[in-house]
Amino acid sequence: MVDTKDPMTPTMAWIRSDLMEDPRVHKRGALGMRAGRRGGTGEETGHHQPPPPQNSLTRLSLSSYEIWTSWSSYSWTKVTYSSHLGPILSSLGIDVYCVDLLGWGYTQLDPSVLSYSARAKVEALRGLWEVVGGNGEVVVGGASLGGAAVIEYAADVLRRGDDNDYGIGGDFVRGTVLIDAQGFVDGIGPMSYLPAPIARLGIRVLKSEPLRSSANRMSYYDVESYATEDALRVGRLHTLREGWEDGMLSFMRSGGFRPREKVPTIGVPTLVLWGRQDGILDGEEYANMFVNGMPDATLRWIEECGHVPHLEQPETTARHIADFLMSEGARPSRRGGSTSSASRKRASATGGNILEGIFRFLN
Repeated sequence: MVDTKDPMTPTMAWIRSDLMEDPRVHKRGALGMRAGRRGGTGEETGHHQPPPPQNSLTRLSLSSYEIWTSWSSYSWTKVTYSSHLGPILSSLGIDVYCVDLLGWGYTQLDPSVLSYSARAKVEALRGLWEVVGGNGEVVVGGASLGGAAVIEYAADVLRRGDDNDYGIGGDFVRGTVLIDAQGFVDGIGPMSYLPAPIARLGIRVLKSEPLRSSANRMSYYDVESYATEDALRVGRLHTLREGWEDGMLSFMRSGGFRPREKVPTIGVPTLVLWGRQDGILDGEEYANMFVNGMPDATLRWIEECGHVPHLEQPETTARHIADFLMSEGARPSRRGGSTSSASRKRASATGGNILEGIFRFLN
């Protein structure tokens, strides 16, 4: 079990979507968390509410099974075996939190939740970070469609005050990390207007083996090594759980995320990571659109990599993220008006290491 009394022990936590669906998140009440070190069996070994970061570099919150699958026991200073991003970041002394976005992930959908719309997902994230992080300063990050969720969340927080769509006040987002992110495609097209029975047929196609197999092969540069039958099964598994179709229908009928116009409003430091051989979102077009369209964005190419750097090149991806978090550019801004005096005091008290989280949102 994670020793919560030892500030030098990075926390590993998986915040599951059944907890995201808990109305207490939306009501800003207590949020349960499933957390703990995993041994060779992969079992969760404990529950706790994490302490505030003390001597660790930073606190990261990530999401989705893709970070966690296929790894065994580790110590805080060295990963014994790892093929995915979360454990690697933890080995660098970074506290890691894994978030299943509302309605997505491996847990069942709660019938009492009335909407799994794009807005509901961002509202749940607002409640999550208020409860878990106390709206402390945070770096948020996302990959692919998760990048759209990050853009929506970060842009709204950065609008500050009570006049934004989700009632989020303050300027606690200190930076963003976008990994092969979908930032320039708004909505989901005609499918948002289809009658429910026809839309459900489309949703069933999304989870079909032929489509998933094609997407699996398109996602990687090294197809033979990574686009395996096991990868297909794992990538499709969450679509088979009860309630997944209902949740997807709710999201589709909401029109999906609309990040395009919000990209230029994100003025905090942004790390853009892109697989050089991405066969889904062409980096020469989209990665450069982020760099050219955001006030403070830095692009890092991941060589010999497709659409999912966190899966295909996790060590390189982790190194870039860690460098970004430790860089001066990712520290709280000292420019007038962008950082509160309270934030500057916290930065001084912690030696500048006050970045408290990074979210990655995937379905």
